Amino acid sequence: MRDQPLSDKGSVKGAANRAKSAMGKTKADFGVGLEGGIQDHGFGIFECGWEVVLDKSGKNGTGSSAKFEVPKKVYTEIKKGRELKDIFDELSGVENIGETIGAFGVLTKGGLNRTDAYENAVACALMPFVAREYYK
Repeated sequence: MRDQPLSDKGSVKGAANRAKSAMGKTKADFGVGLEGGIQDHGFGIFECGWEVVLDKSGKNGTGSSAKFEVPKKVYTEIKKGRELKDIFDELSGVENIGETIGAFGVLTKGGLNRTDAYENAVACALMPFVAREYYK
């Protein structure tokens, strides 16, 4: 099984599994899971991070990061079974790029990094908890 999901559905499932795992390992009020994946939208191949927030009652919220079009040469490598993070480590010359600026940072030359992109997604996933009256 590959680590890199190739659909939005697979990415959300991965994020939900991570959120459940986080809830099981802590006594926190919320579990947060993040999962990046690749999606073919028919007009291009895009990368997107999905976030799921769960509370103790099982209520959840879901959000996503900005999406960016994956360069064709990168997608060619992904189709061969390689992971996005490994490809960008090689292209950028930086080991573990996914733990710093990520592909977002590489492709925007530092204009938007992975943390900032995913931070907005977590805020979106928290909406059902923050504005409960709209999600009844």
